[in-house]
This record gives sequence, structure tokens and C-alpha cells, in this order.
Amino acid sequence: MEHEMDGRSVMVIGIDFSDASRQATAVAMNLARITRCPDLHLLHVIRPAALIGPNDWLGAMSQYEKTVDAARRELDAICASAIAEGSLRAFAHVRTGEPYREIVQLASDMEADLVVIGTHSRGGVSRLLMGSVAERVQRYAPCPVLTVKPKTLPEASDIDPPCPECHAARVETSGACLWCDLHANIAHSFFPPSEPPPYAALHRRAPEP
Repeated sequence: MEHEMDGRSVMVIGIDFSDASRQATAVAMNLARITRCPDLHLLHVIRPAALIGPNDWLGAMSQYEKTVDAARRELDAICASAIAEGSLRAFAHVRTGEPYREIVQLASDMEADLVVIGTHSRGGVSRLLMGSVAERVQRYAPCPVLTVKPKTLPEASDIDPPCPECHAARVETSGACLWCDLHANIAHSFFPPSEPPPYAALHRRAPEP
């Protein structure tokens, strides 16, 4: 994710202030921490309100201005937090229109290297939301698109949820042991992974020479 001319990395993050988009933002921030000289462009898109008649105009404009102001203040807070945590630039954008189109347009305007967008996970509704925003962004964006969904238990009938005993073993041993006694001898692949060091050991400072 680097521009050939100046070495910058440009990331566009679509935010609708839902839990899914907040998780996508967190993932994007983690990527930014390991990316060289990133520029983050946080975008919130406001759908235009349908007016019933001329008398609705003043009320609609007042509500629109309030919505824009609230979105900008929240985006500014996210940008300030991102800048405080890392060596990067962050910009807030509030646009009006069709969300997928405005996200793709900003990615084009900024010559983005990556678009990050959250997706919801609620059974049948999940597909509807993917089709209306994230899937269209994936289809039309001029760069790679990372879609982030909430971390949940598997929904497919042939996928087992994580073993509670295995989870407990990982927590109790700080990751030194990956499997419980029941699953320790089950071959999950032809070449089972080797046992890694505990999580704590990975963060322990090396001794001074």
C-alpha cells in the first residue's frame, strides 16, 4: 500500500457509526500502525432525505445541518485519537449521496491503496447489507477492499464452534498450549503446527548484552 511517487499509503475507511463500522475502524487503525506513512480518510455518507412537500424544506435542512455537524464532530474525535496514537495523518469527510458511490469516489479522488468497510452479520439481513453497500464497493473500487465482519460463532451447520476446553487451555497457559487433552492427539492436518512460545514470552524484553 504505497504510492510510487511519495511513499505514502492511503486508506479510505467507510464509517456509519454502527458496531460493525467501529470494528472496521479498529482493524484499519491496527493496519495503519504497521504501514509506512499512512494517510487515513474517514468517510461518513448521509443519504439525502425524501421531501414530501415544499413545507418540509426548512425542517429537512435544519435536520441535515445537525446530522452533518454531529457526524463531523464524531469523525474529528476519531481522527484526533488516531493521530495521537501513531505517526499518521487523518482526515474527516462527510458527504451526501449513495454510500457505496461516495466511498468509491473518495477512493478514486485520493488514489487510495485500500478501502476498509464493515459488514453486518445477522443471517438473511447480512446478505442484503453486503449487496447494498460493501459488495458494490468491492465491485467498483479502484483498489483492494477489506470487509470486516463482527467476530461471532460459526453459522454454517458443518462448522463446529471453538472447543471451550481448548480455549481455557490457551488462556491458562498464555498460549503455550493450543489444545485440550481431548484434542491434543487429533491430527488437524498432515503437518500439525509446532507449539509456539507463550504469549508472555513474545513480549518479554531480550536481556541486555
